[in-house]
Order: sequence, then C-alpha cells, then structure tokens
Amino acid sequence: MAFPEDIFVSKTRDAMKCFILPAVILAPFLNVCCEREGAENDMDEVKVSFDTKSLRAEAVEIGLTDADIDSFNFSVTDSDGVVYDGTFGECPETVTVKAGQCFFSLRSRFYSGPEINSPIYGDDEVIMVEAGEEFEVRLSCRQLTVGVQVLFSDDFEENFPEGFIRLSCRDTLSGKVEYADYPYSEDGFCHFMPGIITVNLMKDGDSSPEFLTGRYCSASDMFSVSVKIAPMEAYGTVKVSADTVRLRYKETYLYGRKRCGLTMFDAVQVTDLGKFDGDTVWVIGYISGCFVNKKWHPEIDSMVVTANIALSPSLNSLSAWPISIASGKCKEMNLKEYPQFFGERVAVRGIAGTLYDMDGMKKSLEYVLL
Repeated sequence: MAFPEDIFVSKTRDAMKCFILPAVILAPFLNVCCEREGAENDMDEVKVSFDTKSLRAEAVEIGLTDADIDSFNFSVTDSDGVVYDGTFGECPETVTVKAGQCFFSLRSRFYSGPEINSPIYGDDEVIMVEAGEEFEVRLSCRQLTVGVQVLFSDDFEENFPEGFIRLSCRDTLSGKVEYADYPYSEDGFCHFMPGIITVNLMKDGDSSPEFLTGRYCSASDMFSVSVKIAPMEAYGTVKVSADTVRLRYKETYLYGRKRCGLTMFDAVQVTDLGKFDGDTVWVIGYISGCFVNKKWHPEIDSMVVTANIALSPSLNSLSAWPISIASGKCKEMNLKEYPQFFGERVAVRGIAGTLYDMDGMKKSLEYVLL
C-alpha cells in the first residue's frame, strides 16, 4: 500500500519523540462487546471502546481512506494476554479487558527493515483501568518512521562516478545498526525506525564508508541532505524548517569543506587532530585497538589496556591515533572489558593534544557510537 510522503498528523515536537502516548478517557460509548470465554461474570472486567471518528479524520488529513485504516493491523493486550489481533476494520467497537494495564497497537504495516517511500503509520497506547469502569481510547494516525533523502549535484556524481551513498541508523537503546544503499538515481525518502542517522559515501565499493553528515531523528522527522562539491574554504549549511505536522531537516553538505568539530555531526577526522591542539572538539574514527608502551596495538588479547583506545580513519587503515579514556563516561569503551567495541565507528568529544608523543586526544569527555 502506498502512502503520501509530505503530509502528516499535526503533533507537537514533544509528542513526536514518544512512542507511547497517554490515552484519552472520554464519555460512555456503544454497547457492542467482544468477550473471551469464561469472562462473562468476571468482576475485574473493564469495557474499552475506541474513538474511531477522530482517527479517521486524522487519516483523511494525510491522504488515507477509511479502507486504508480498516486494513491496519490492530492488537489489544491485557494482563491475561491477547484480547484481539487482526485488522482494525474487523475489531468490535468495544472490547472487554482485565482491570490493570492494557496495551493498544495500531500499524499500517510491520517494520522489517529500511524501505524507500514506505512510511509506517499508527499509534501505541497504554492505559491503566480499574474494574467496573468504562473507557474510550483515542488512537492517532501518525508517522512512526524517520524519512531520509539524499540529493546529489552533477559535480558530485562526476567526481565519484562509481560511488553511492550508504545510509545507517543506530537504535540508541539496543545499539542495533541498519544499513540501506542509496544510489544516485534515487530521490525518494528511505524510512528507518528512529535513531542516529548517518550519511556515508562509498567510493568505488570501498569497504570503509566515509562519514559525511548525520542527525538524531525522532518519529515523524524527515531529513533531506543535498550533497555538493565544496569550493575552497567553504562550509556546509543546515536549514531546519517546521510545518504544522512534522519537523523537516534540510541540509546542504559540501564535500571537501573544512570541519570545525563543534558538534557530533561536524566531527573532524582523526587525521586532523593535530590542527586542534588544546581545543575541545568532536573527532570521528574506527576503534582499532589501543596503545601499549606508546605503540599501536591493533589486536584484542591479554596486552589490551583500559586507559586508551586507538582510532583509525577507516577499517583497513595502517595508522591510528591515541584517545585517552582514563576517566569519565568514555571508560566504557575500554577494549579489555568491552572487546565488542573493536571495529565500531565512534564520535568522541574531548581535548585534543599530544599523547604518547603524537597527536591525539589527551582527555575524552563523551562518546556516541555511529
């Protein structure tokens, strides 16, 4: 089923950051009831109905029909298990649930991975109900995914004729990373679940993607990046515009521009750390081991230390720069206790300076896996 890309449900910014919204408790409702076997005389029962008028009105605003809404998957779960699981159109107007916590989930489709021009609409609600009460739950029809679009200039394609863009999204809770390749011929929005989005250049099928830009995106956010070749001394521009239904991020990324390292998504390459001696900057690279006796040790074995990590510009690089992680939150990256960090791409904020007689980061303050 195809859904429109450019109209979405009106929500505040805070509401868009939440996957579970508070239920709306309204007036008495219709009497049609769906009961499980043996529940007829249960004093712990609660009758719940659904405000379908407001849901369908919201759907019309984003270009969906009643038939679209009726085809959405809908499930109701209480403390005893699943009460209903089927299409929204076939669900009774009122269901009977056990008193306590109840979950309601509405989906236009189930997420199986990033897809072009395939947003997911729906809602998740959780309510606490008491025996003998009657509730009406107001469901919304909002975009649950993040849309990412990349537009290319002719000069960029000419400079990298065999290249393409690789999008990635890291779930900030589970740490899971998903990827989607985005060719020059594409111009649609690729939809991920919310997380840290990065836009990376793959040159001639190089196995190590070059980080271009990125952003943390919440549900309903639409992130559009225009990629161009930068003139001398140029800096990229970021434009953020908000309409009544979602946040749209529009960014122009100038390939070859100078980075200042003030933000995570403007992090300097690890090879440039020497240019920022004494400054607090963000740096980006791949964890490629650590430094032992002032020498790069690109392996995970008994010699690994906890005081530093080595950052390299790519996975197959022959060089690395030392990053001190002796204190603070960044100690979590030490490979002795957490060898799974080896090979991860990371952005680190800290104070650039000499470490082990070479350019590096003498004090790290925070990090984000990308």
